[in-house]
Amino acid sequence: MNDQKSECTDDLITRLKASGRFRRDKHAAFPLDSRNLPAAEMLEKLASEMTLSDEDWALLEPHHLSDAWPRAINLAARQVNFSR
Repeated sequence: MNDQKSECTDDLITRLKASGRFRRDKHAAFPLDSRNLPAAEMLEKLASEMTLSDEDWALLEPHHLSDAWPRAINLAARQVNFSR
């Protein structure tokens, strides 16, 4: 795997794990909101299974180092189990 693809994968894993921790914290604060724990579990699952195919990397590579990248990933992670 090339270095940038590996860095992108690591970045995605880190951001998914952070979002999972955030959702677990929200579940602790708001246990009656049934969306947070499943969201945390799904984010953790996505992080543990994260791989980028060459095709995925080809689509993400132009954006990976952009200023918009962190916000885009965070916004996408926030939608896990909250949007259908």
